[in-house]
Amino acid sequence: MTDSKKKRTRRSFTEEFKREAVAMFQGSGVSAEQVSAELGISTSLLYRWVRDARDDPPEADRPSYKELEKELARTRRELDFLKKASSYFASQQPNGMRS
Repeated sequence: MTDSKKKRTRRSFTEEFKREAVAMFQGSGVSAEQVSAELGISTSLLYRWVRDARDDPPEADRPSYKELEKELARTRRELDFLKKASSYFASQQPNGMRS
């Protein structure tokens, strides 16, 4: 294979590297072009990381899957209880009386 026909390999970056790049850009008065040139990445990639960092809450702020399952189970129990209570109180109403 000649140099012009070599396949380009896609580089991958760790989440830590991305966070540090975003912090470097946002924390300094340096332009995105300068930061991306220093890190050897494209400016559009840096802007994408900035957008993603703004859109995604930090990992610590996200509830875990198990926490969500627990909350869903609790909510279902509450809903079942409310349905039963509603049915009970509806059956205790004298016929013809509505509130």
